[in-house]
Amino acid sequence: MAELAFDHGTLVDPMAKSPRRAIDLAFLARQTMGNKNLESEILQLYRTQLRKFEPDWAKARLLPNLTIALHSMRSASLGVGAGAIAELSGAAEIDLREERGQIDKIYDQLAQSVAYTLQFIDDILGE
Repeated sequence: MAELAFDHGTLVDPMAKSPRRAIDLAFLARQTMGNKNLESEILQLYRTQLRKFEPDWAKARLLPNLTIALHSMRSASLGVGAGAIAELSGAAEIDLREERGQIDKIYDQLAQSVAYTLQFIDDILGE
């Protein structure tokens, strides 16, 4: 199992108002009580979930239970400290439910944030 690289440089999240890590590694360390093996396993599981994300809105909008999937993504993101994805998936969920008309823009930002976070996780896990 790969050792987590906590001295990893900060990447710039294209969706963030200021530079920040895709995942708050200090938050994740607190959640796992500093157990690096557990942190690595959690990141691997989270990465698996993110890889199931459909980045193309034209295809995603046809998926059954999309609102539930966005809610699940938000919950998982909150659990690992992936703030940008949590915020965007929550906003997408609300927009779909309340038909606010911003879903195209929100979903595009979410797709970019997911791609960024997947790269961030791969970087941390050394893959």
